[in-house]
Amino acid sequence: MATIATPKTRTALMALLTQACELEHGLACSYLYTAFSLKQQASEGGLTTDQARKTKFWASQIFFVASQEMLHLAQAWNLLTSIGGTPYCLRPNLPQNSRYYPLNARIALEPFGEKALKRFIVYETPAHAATAWVRRQATLSKAETDRGHVTIGELYGAIADGFSSIPNLFVGNPANQADRQSLQFPDLVKVRDTASALQGIQMITDQGEGIVADRVDCHYGIFLGILKQFEEEQTSAGAKFRPARPVMENPVADTSHGYGAVAHPIKDALTRQTAELFDAIYLLMLQALAFAFTPAADPARSAKAAQAALELMTTVIRPVGDALTRLPAGVHGLTAGPAFGLTRFVAPPDDPALVINLLRGRLGELGAEAERLAAALASSPQLALAGSRLHDVAARCAN
Repeated sequence: MATIATPKTRTALMALLTQACELEHGLACSYLYTAFSLKQQASEGGLTTDQARKTKFWASQIFFVASQEMLHLAQAWNLLTSIGGTPYCLRPNLPQNSRYYPLNARIALEPFGEKALKRFIVYETPAHAATAWVRRQATLSKAETDRGHVTIGELYGAIADGFSSIPNLFVGNPANQADRQSLQFPDLVKVRDTASALQGIQMITDQGEGIVADRVDCHYGIFLGILKQFEEEQTSAGAKFRPARPVMENPVADTSHGYGAVAHPIKDALTRQTAELFDAIYLLMLQALAFAFTPAADPARSAKAAQAALELMTTVIRPVGDALTRLPAGVHGLTAGPAFGLTRFVAPPDDPALVINLLRGRLGELGAEAERLAAALASSPQLALAGSRLHDVAARCAN
């Protein structure tokens, strides 16, 4: 099995942390896409009432895992800022093949099913449980086989070794550590020294891989449990059981200007515009979150940006994502889905007052766009809801 060398310098440790940020970010998007694809009501077809209850439960579990991946991203940002770095928001667009990260497993946007669930299990497998089955599921090319499967836990193990062995690491401003209260992440650890850094890393690995292979409350155990229940339901109900909407794989709203991934364009005009709205909301959420991780500049405005980011994450992105998985893609009778596209990322300016003004103005623009699309797509009430919530968040930024 491949391993990751212990970083010997601050620069090398930052490089591993940015890789961890990209992974946590990308996995959250992948999990969210699959959760969005699950049907919520028996009236959607292919489900009994009892099966609809199961799919809603599976979706809630996957949404929960995705929320913890965002917590892990926040924790990685605290680790970075503690040693002189800044919040790292970038990641490659999806899909990415098995060569991009040491996991040697694809990261993609795919509907709920056996293929997606087994890929998730590969991501979250504990090092001691990385069996031949997991390595096969990692879909390694012949040239990559010798590199082997490296678990996320092994990546964080190398990061922990770096924090334990590199001297004089903690040069970041302690006031720029985001806390659990401002971000409403009760497990977030403020990193000030080696002990708190290792505590934060342990939290990530415990929630993801778990400590033992039979734990059901870690991500690994959750996905194993969903896969088992899904296979049992398939065996019992057969082909008439269709828990997922017919969403396309790896959609993209705009492939111009070097998107950086071989994705599938959404061809229906209004659906594409809705996907562009989703990407714009998602980008604004990341910008607000990045500013929230510089509380030393202006604690009150940083807290306001944190609140806006959380509201976008929990009350706006979800209804727009749900709407997209019901809208026609204009391709082979499939529905679309959120691309989580990042073509460029512009960091917030240094002026806290300007940041809030820009945030408020952009929220208003996106709210108006959501209302326009809601009027054109009467079958998507989620868009009207999103528009109303965008205006609400903008109003709270003004107060």
